[in-house]
Amino acid sequence: MVARFYIENGSILDFEKRDTQLKPFLKNEFVLSEKVWFKHGILPLFDKHIALLKEITAELKLPTIPSVENKNEFLRISKRLVNKNKAFKSGFLEYTFIWGNDKVNTFITCTPQQFQEFPLLEEGVFCAYAERVKYSGSPYISFRFKNEPLWNSLSMLLKGSMFQNAVVTNEENNITECIEANIYFIKGNTLHTPSLSTGCYNNLLRGLIIEAALQLNLEIDENARLGKEFILEADEAFLASEGSGMQKIVGIDKKRFLHNKVKQLNEELNKLLETS
Repeated sequence: MVARFYIENGSILDFEKRDTQLKPFLKNEFVLSEKVWFKHGILPLFDKHIALLKEITAELKLPTIPSVENKNEFLRISKRLVNKNKAFKSGFLEYTFIWGNDKVNTFITCTPQQFQEFPLLEEGVFCAYAERVKYSGSPYISFRFKNEPLWNSLSMLLKGSMFQNAVVTNEENNITECIEANIYFIKGNTLHTPSLSTGCYNNLLRGLIIEAALQLNLEIDENARLGKEFILEADEAFLASEGSGMQKIVGIDKKRFLHNKVKQLNEELNKLLETS
């Protein structure tokens, strides 16, 4: 649940006292958002998100984001929002940048969580196969903003079903990701995940998951051709993203999974986040 206080163009405001309906944001030219995980007021991947935001704006030839250009001030006000909302354990900030009305509006919300570490959620998820195909060759396909319309439509299609997420495949029927998260499988002593060439979302957590697996002496298979038949052979499966943590996949369609090494991966991931 989003916390009471938020930031709009550098000022901390109160949702409960807002007397307009996001008026400055109704007319816009482009919207970009990023979810950034924090723990005890520390944002381990903050610098990487700033670099990514600059990469995207340069790639799209958008006007620079003034708040992001002053990185130290942006970090300071981000931490201030965390403290204002008394989010002392962990959670995530969502940065939303809206180009419109001849300026770049910056909007930051905070969602506190009660976890002490980057979470491995006890309650697993059941996944369906997505009813929409993702096209791997689309421009900017690895970025969040390009995937959000697809994720939103898939979430709507799942409403009222027994499934909490969906496995997305591309035009060649190879697995890419799930809704707002990368997907990983463990078979024997190997961690399998879709390669970037599939068109998968390139969550900044992805590299750390792979590094954590290497610390556990797992082999790494970034594969462009993980099909539905592979799912039937896998031993374990999980999702990971900064906005939702690590989630065990209990089942995909009729296939069910064990979870023997996922907890160890989560522990290694938290060690890496401590030093990021």
